[in-house]
Parts: sequence; structure tokens; C-alpha cells
Amino acid sequence: MHTASPEESPDMPSPAKQVRYFGHIGKNIAAAIGIIIVLSVAAYYNRGYHWLIRTNILKHFRYTQELTDQTLEERQFRRMGSNFDYLNFLVRETPEDAIILFPPLNFIYPSGEESYFDPHMDVKPWVSYFLYPRKVVYEEEINTSPIYYETTHIAVINFWGYEKAGYGPERKYQYTVIPIQWNMN
Repeated sequence: MHTASPEESPDMPSPAKQVRYFGHIGKNIAAAIGIIIVLSVAAYYNRGYHWLIRTNILKHFRYTQELTDQTLEERQFRRMGSNFDYLNFLVRETPEDAIILFPPLNFIYPSGEESYFDPHMDVKPWVSYFLYPRKVVYEEEINTSPIYYETTHIAVINFWGYEKAGYGPERKYQYTVIPIQWNMN
């Protein structure tokens, strides 16, 4: 009975294959070092990279270091401000199957006044992302959205929406959410 020596073992690569394998690794390492050098030189001589690194990357790094002791809600509020506050309020105050009616854009961003919200509040996919699984419909979609008349709640912004509720609440708030009672007579 003949036993295979380590040199003859089918599982062991031949010395020539080992050299080729390590040659590929060496080439990849050399290429990575070359790319790092090229990018470093480009970043050094291109002032746009200096601006990017100083203003965005380092600023973001310092900002994230400041947030390490904060909860997720505190960090989200710091990033999104009052949008997060209001959307989080809607999530807490409505059931998951709610369909929420948002006011016309001129109530979200009143002309001549500073808005409580930043410009993302009129982007339906963005708002829907934070309110999911709730559905969102805007007043402008009255003739185009098939779920408009299935709305269950109204997002009251700048006192808009009380007239659509189908009843008169005792206290009116500038920003809240109220259930809707459709009168289909």
C-alpha cells in the first residue's frame, strides 16, 4: 500500500501554485497602496476635497461623538427638528391602520411666515416612511387619491382641518391630530 507524501497530496497546492497565489495577493496589495497614494495626492492638491473633509466629514464625526449619550429619539429630533416631533406625535396618537389627511401646502408653509416644519414635510414618500404602516393623503389629492374618502384622521397644522372633522372639538390646537367623521349625505 502506497501512501501519498505531502508533496503528492491532491489537497495541497503545488509550490508553483502557492507562488502564483501569493503573487496575486501581492499585486492586490500593491494596487490598493497605489490607489491610496493617488487619492491622497488628489485630495491634497484639490481644494474641493479639503472643503469636503473639513466641513462635512469632520463636522459629522464630531456631531456623532456628541450624540453618543443620547437616545434614538433625541438624536432623531436633533436631526429633523419639529418634523420628527410632529410625526412621532402622529404615530403615538393614531392606530397603525390609520389614513391621515394632511393639509394643503400653504398651511404647512404659510407664505410670509416662518414654518414650524422644514421642507421635507410636503414629500409624501418621506412622511409615509416615518408614519408607516399608516397611510398618508394630502388635501391636494382630493380628486386623485382612491383613499381620500377613507381617511380616518386629520393632521391639524396651523388650525387647518377642524372644519373637515365633521364635529367641533371643544379646544382647538395649532398642531394636533383628530379623528374624522365623514358625513356622506
